[in-house]
Amino acid sequence: MLSVILYGRNDNHGYNYHKRLAISLNSLSLQLSEIGDEIIFVDYNTPNDLPTIIEAIQDTLTSKTQSLLRILRVRPSQHNLRSPLPLIEPVARNVGIRRSNPENKWILSTNIDMIFIPEDPQKNLSTIIKELPDGFYGLPRFEIPEHLWEVSFERSHPEAILKFLRNYGTKLHLHTITRKEGFLLYDNPGDFQLMLRTDLFKIQGFDESMIKGWHVDANLAKRMDLLGKRAQPLEHLIKGYHCNHTLKESALHSANRTENSWKQFVDNSSMNPILTQENWGIADEAIEEISLKNKGSHAEVIARTLHPYSEKTYDLVIDRKQFNYLSYSPSQIFSYLADHLANLKIDEAVAYIGHDQELLRLINHYLKETKPTSSLLYLEGYDLKESCAHEVTRQELMQKGFLFIFDFHKQMGKKVMTEFCSIIKNKKKLNKESKFIGINTRYTDYFFIFLKYLDIRMGSHVTGICYGYLKKGKRRVNRRHVFNSLGYFVVRYLHNYTDAIRKMVQKTIK
Repeated sequence: MLSVILYGRNDNHGYNYHKRLAISLNSLSLQLSEIGDEIIFVDYNTPNDLPTIIEAIQDTLTSKTQSLLRILRVRPSQHNLRSPLPLIEPVARNVGIRRSNPENKWILSTNIDMIFIPEDPQKNLSTIIKELPDGFYGLPRFEIPEHLWEVSFERSHPEAILKFLRNYGTKLHLHTITRKEGFLLYDNPGDFQLMLRTDLFKIQGFDESMIKGWHVDANLAKRMDLLGKRAQPLEHLIKGYHCNHTLKESALHSANRTENSWKQFVDNSSMNPILTQENWGIADEAIEEISLKNKGSHAEVIARTLHPYSEKTYDLVIDRKQFNYLSYSPSQIFSYLADHLANLKIDEAVAYIGHDQELLRLINHYLKETKPTSSLLYLEGYDLKESCAHEVTRQELMQKGFLFIFDFHKQMGKKVMTEFCSIIKNKKKLNKESKFIGINTRYTDYFFIFLKYLDIRMGSHVTGICYGYLKKGKRRVNRRHVFNSLGYFVVRYLHNYTDAIRKMVQKTIK
């Protein structure tokens, strides 16, 4: 009957975001009881390396919440980069609306820090909405101070939260209604906008030209009003509480925030309620839907992948004598490598450049269990034969690859280095979000090669891995930059003599 639309991303928007989100989701799921009810969370523009925000907090969500949740992931490549903000609210909401259950009559557009409590304890949100006449409905919001919800609410016990607000909402004088004249009814109307799904599709959802933040809800209310659906109050049936979060400055609450024009998008007397945005909600692209089922199996998949190997404790010695001579076995580093495989899009290609047959087999095993539609590619010219892995040319590798794994292992390192330089110098042919992993680079000369071309994420020697992305813009030249450039030149063109050059430099310093 009801589709609830929420959006966010895996960042730290406002104050104690994770807790507010869990409180809201768990409290909301208590209020849904009709067949077809769903909570659609659009995770918008979370970095590819990270899980969605819902996956990050899933251990704090009740079983009922998890059963009602649908997670739609909008990847960075699908984000409209014209916006100064990392998240475009109307696009995010429209993604959820376009993909909501078509058999549901109602859409509730709300936010991730709201708690709804029926005036009649015998009813819930679903039963109240089921009895409503067709229309467009609004609700005032009551503010819950930060410290109050932070110390008094336990996110995994929504029943206790609702009971607390029933008992203390009046005692703590939280009930102040901020009204607005005309079609808006209340201040902050976007915290509860209940409407018919057919009406939303008729007007083509939220206005996606509003890319600067603010007034998206007011624009919708105005267009609904022009459609003949003026907002009606539900304050006699439901209370809406908002977990306030302004103790920490955010992009939307700072003095220097960017705003959509009220004059253009709300006061505009010539506004047409029906938009002309045929592709609203990114209708022409597939949006990834994330399942929370079996999310705990990541460790089990890795364990099954590594099952043939004997369990052991590994030793690393970090000293000058070991520079360029550290060695990592596939079993030793695979759990860390799997971190970079876990959040791949289901159809993205993994490209392997190296000669370790065992490591390729481990990668293949993991992908077959977790990303069965992804492809594993390896570069021609290496003696590798692994079922379901595909030998490709360098050009094909660059066209199809998204995650590139360069295995600088022992005597094959120079060949892999040459391939890396050839690929990276043709970066215009690569996906700009491509990720590059170097195995056995952290304590070797090859680290200079990665530093030259990539923005590097430094990691521990234990992992055997470093990784990075294509550099953006120009870098300020300083002593470290000059040193790294010199190191690159020596490794790239005098590779056979690096050990001798290093020993000579060390003697000179002494």
